Formats: sequence, structure tokens, C-alpha cells
Amino acid sequence: MKQSWLNKYGVLLLATSLAACGGGGGGGDAGGNAGESGTGIDGSNGGTVLRGVASRGGPLAGVEVVAVEAGSTRGARATTQADGSFALNVTGLNRPLRLFATNSRTPENFALTSLAFDGQTVAHINEATHAVTQAMGNTPTTAKQQRFGQLLLDSLANYAGNAQGETTALDSALAHVRIAFVSNGILLESRANPSLRATINTTATNPTPSVLPAVAANQTIDPAQLRDLARNFGAALAVQSSSVSKLDPVMHIDYQDNDGFTAAEVAALSSLINIGVEGVEILRCFADTPETQDRCLVRMVLKTNAFEELDFGNPNFAQVEVSDNYDVIVERRSTGLDVGVLKMAGGQFRPYSANTRLQHIAQTSVQADGSLSSTNPIRTDLELNVEAASGNVSLLPASRANQSVRGALLLQTQGENTSSLLSLRRPNIGDCTGVLNLVRNPTNSSDCSYQFTVGNLGNLEASSRNGQLSLGIEINNIAGARLFPFVRVKRGASVSSANIPTLNANSLRALHAYGKAMVPATALNIELSPPAGFNEVCIAANSDETSPFACVRTTRQVSIPNALLPPRLNSYVLYTTDNEGNRFVQRYSLN
Repeated sequence: MKQSWLNKYGVLLLATSLAACGGGGGGGDAGGNAGESGTGIDGSNGGTVLRGVASRGGPLAGVEVVAVEAGSTRGARATTQADGSFALNVTGLNRPLRLFATNSRTPENFALTSLAFDGQTVAHINEATHAVTQAMGNTPTTAKQQRFGQLLLDSLANYAGNAQGETTALDSALAHVRIAFVSNGILLESRANPSLRATINTTATNPTPSVLPAVAANQTIDPAQLRDLARNFGAALAVQSSSVSKLDPVMHIDYQDNDGFTAAEVAALSSLINIGVEGVEILRCFADTPETQDRCLVRMVLKTNAFEELDFGNPNFAQVEVSDNYDVIVERRSTGLDVGVLKMAGGQFRPYSANTRLQHIAQTSVQADGSLSSTNPIRTDLELNVEAASGNVSLLPASRANQSVRGALLLQTQGENTSSLLSLRRPNIGDCTGVLNLVRNPTNSSDCSYQFTVGNLGNLEASSRNGQLSLGIEINNIAGARLFPFVRVKRGASVSSANIPTLNANSLRALHAYGKAMVPATALNIELSPPAGFNEVCIAANSDETSPFACVRTTRQVSIPNALLPPRLNSYVLYTTDNEGNRFVQRYSLN
């Protein structure tokens, strides 16, 4: 779970703790009036129903599925059930239909896709269908779909087992294999050991299978048991109690996640807000040891009903469902209280709190008349967030996990060589005032950032999948750094300028006046609009976690008080977030 998500409620949890010591129809316009599932077959009103299952390493529950006609905006939409299944009434829609599985924060180019041709009544949506759909390009046909699908099955011979039928065999492999479209075909990558990979060259005249090697037997996990663990975790979170005992069946006693939250704090938090488990997938598994077996880093997708403040200025907006990724280690232990039981052990940096995030940043200079005088190319920064408050300032539960941390290193290993990508230090009192993180160069506040610009993002992501990125934690009075393997970097789709939020001319003039006024204004009157495909945009003084912000989920004219957004600054930022936690940032510098 990203720091920006869970720590949002950490303040509420901390305050609570302190108090204890002394929260349908058929085809339509897919742009907003698409028909709902639920008519057609199975005791309905008649019509054509398209059914399937949406999954990404496991069922995608509660996500939106949209089917759209080629070259049209007519379509239908539905929401998946707990097992990822969906049913779309597609009566009267022309084939082929393009299907998208998305969630509330996923723009179209981050969605999973599929195609349904004439006569097709079943169309699943997963990484395999997405890769096949993309590989077919602008001229999809049933023949291509069948040929590429068979190539996939043949290439997954080590993972599909003896299952009969294309759907069954492919489903049995999807839990173990990451499948993605690349420039020359379809990439296959073992989830348990991402260094094992193969590529099917679908651009060849006569494409042939490229068999993915099998993973070692001691680097596997039973997907069914992992699915059951995720379901039991969701059931435990739903229990209306703050007692940590409700999590005993699913969490080891020393559990602590990447945000520094213990099992007791997770239990208390879940009694204040509704948290559910939407899905789970394997990111990487580790070789068995005498102490632990089935040890894997997995990603659970958690969803919650967020508070009204997430949609600033909308008095009619009560709650909105927000999904976020929660990366956690699971393992089966050979000693202690939980011998032989698969449980959640905590974050990969336990007992410390740390996480990473990519920011794609565009910077533009704004004139008083609202015109833009210069625009810099989009750059990508990788942030390493290691909260360790300076002095006696400690506002969030995550800070408590890092009280003895004085430095951190982000390391990359290539072959026999290890190099430092980023080195961070704890600020002294008086340096980097107000910054709670370890920073690059805190001496005399010379460089209070905790990020570096990524030169080759593809290589960095591949290194993180291979376990070649690690975090070194330096502890007070201990020489050297303690290494924690596998820092996860997820880039998502290619960065597009269309993902960067913008302001219209009137709003730019208002922002310039707000920042440059001789007398501080009481409020900023501005129109905010999420980029196409996103449904949230925020404005703040900066894009770090400590800056106050205001967000809207639809285009809206708002009046933001200066208590929430400081006036008379030289720059402000707009940002939006994708489903991987990456931020797309527009910084407006005021001339």
C-alpha cells in the first residue's frame, strides 16, 4: 500500500490511539451512458450477452469492463463480480468489440484489453488477451487471434500442465507467468523468478513458439493457497473490531509493512474505514531455506471508500471507492508459532519503512496573461521515500519504524558489480526544515530532494523485476548498511503528454495572480479538470507527501482557501496518479 494512501489514514489512526491513551440496460454510449450488464440471458429480457473473466495474476474483482464498437463510441459496460466474472449485454452492437478492464484511476492505455468477434459469446480479459490484441495491431482477425493464442499455449508448456482446452490451460499458467506486449511480439516472464523470460516474435513471417523455462521447484507457491490467503485477509479486515486477534490467522506475529504499520495498527485502521481485497498477484518468489518456504513478494490490490475531502468542493459527493497496490511478503515458516502456515510476514524492508514512486514531470513557465512562455520536456524521477523525521518531529506512524535510520542507499547490481543510484542522509536539526524524509545532501539544506532523474527507465524496471535493485539501510552506531533485496519499480505504459494535467487560460491567469499578488489572496478561484481517462486531479504547492492539496474527480470550478493552498509562491503543481502509483506532474513556474 503506497505511503500516500495508507498514511492518509495514519493521522486518523494516530489521533485515535492518542485518544485511547488519556473512521442494467443494453448497448449505449460508452463515454458515460453505456448499458449495464444484467439483461439478456439467465432470466433476463432477451438479447446477446458477452461473458468472461477479468484477471491479472488473479481475479479482478469490482473493476469496470467496457465493450466498444470499432470506430464508434457505442458500447456497454459492467462491473466484475468477486471472482472476476462479468456479463455484458451487447445486443445491437457491431463486431468486433474491443473490451477494456479498468478501474477508477486507470487511463485507457493502462487498461487490459481483449476482442470479441462475430458469434463469440465468451471473451476473457487478462494479460494474455491484452498481448494478443496488441500484437494483432490495426487488422485484428479471428485467424490471428487463434494463431497467436496457440503460440502462447505452446510457449507455456512448462506452466500450463495437463489442463485440457485453451481457456483452462491458459488460466492455469496466468497465475505463474507475466505476459506483456513488446515491440516485436509477446514477452513471457516467470512471476516467481523474473530472470526467466522468453519472447514470441509475432512480427515474423511464420512465428514459432518460444518456450518459457520452468522455474525451480523451491521457488514456487500454490496460487490457490495464495488466493485463499487474500480472501481470508479481506474477511478479517471486514470484521468490525480493532483487536489484532482478527488478523492472527493471516499475519505472522511480527508483521510490519513497508509503511511501518504493524498488525495491531492495520487492525485498528480497518475498524475505522472499510478496506477490501480486490485482487492478488505474485511479483517474485525466493528459494526455500530451512526457516522459510513459499516465500514470495506479492501484490494485493486493496480498495476502500475514501472520504469526501478527496473530491474538493463537491458538497453532494459523499464517498468514492479508491484502489491501491499493497506489496507484501508472504511465507510459510518452519519454526515459531505458525509452523507450516502460509501467512503475511510484512514488507520486504521490515522492520523499516520505505517505498519508491516514479514521477513524470513537465515544467512550464506562465506569464501574467495566462500564456505559456516555455515548456521543458517531460522528465522521469524515481523517488525513494524513507521517512525519518528531523529532530523530535514525528507525525506519522511510519516515522516510528525508522527512528534509528541515519542513511539509505538505493543500489543496483549488474553481474558482479554493485553501484549506488541514490544516497540519502538524515537531516540535522535546522537543515531541510519541514522535510520528514532522508535527503540527498542535507548539510546547510543544499539538496533536500529524495529522488534522481532516470536515464533509462526500461533498464531500471527490468533490474527491479530481476531483483537487481536493493535498499541499504544505515543504522545509528553500526558500520555499513543492512541490505534488503528487491526494490520494485513499475513504469506502467509509455509516458504521454496526454497524461499530464493542464489548466485553461483563465485558470492560468488566476493562478499567476494568486502567486504574485502583493497582498495575499484569501482564495484561488480556478477550474480543475482530470486528464482524459483519469478521474482525479490535484493541485498543491509541491508534489511531495507533506504538501497540502485539493483534488477533484470531475471538471469543476472551485474556490480553494489559502489555508489549504499557500498564496504568493513562485510555482504550483497539478498532478494525477495511475493505478501503479506513478504520478504525472505539471509544474507551473510563475514569471
